[in-house]
Amino acid sequence: MSHPIHVRETCIGAGLCESSAPELFAIGDGMRAEPRVDEVDGELLDVARAAARACPMAAIEVDP
Repeated sequence: MSHPIHVRETCIGAGLCESSAPELFAIGDGMRAEPRVDEVDGELLDVARAAARACPMAAIEVDP
């Protein structure tokens, strides 16, 4: 089962998601995180959830 990833407007571009999960997140031209994929599953689900926990603004959502 796939789980959608969203980055909220509260993102400040700290880059912790990109450094912890570069396969899933990048800091875009607007200096905000952008997901590289729309959905994750398997091992990448754990990686996405860890990146969400690392976000200082709690701007990353991984839908259950």
